[in-house]
Amino acid sequence: MDDGSTDPIETIVSSFSDNRIHYHWQLNQGASVARNTGIQLAHGKYVAFLDSDDLWYPDYLKRKVNFADKNPKLVLIGGGCCYIDESGNQILQKN
Repeated sequence: MDDGSTDPIETIVSSFSDNRIHYHWQLNQGASVARNTGIQLAHGKYVAFLDSDDLWYPDYLKRKVNFADKNPKLVLIGGGCCYIDESGNQILQKN
């Protein structure tokens, strides 16, 4: 879900050969509208949010999906976070 970005995100997304990835652009309306629209357009079993200023560890999504699959009564899964500087150095961790 692209909320009015001027970055070449559509070009980047279209370079992936995975047809499970769908790109949708809208005029900027804010994060909550973009997330709600994305949820309405979603067809998968799970929804995960990754904002443009966020990074995931390589195994983050796999671990969350495995946890969700093992705990089917859960409706929401959160997690901790690390703050990093522009060089990628960890400056704060919250669990």
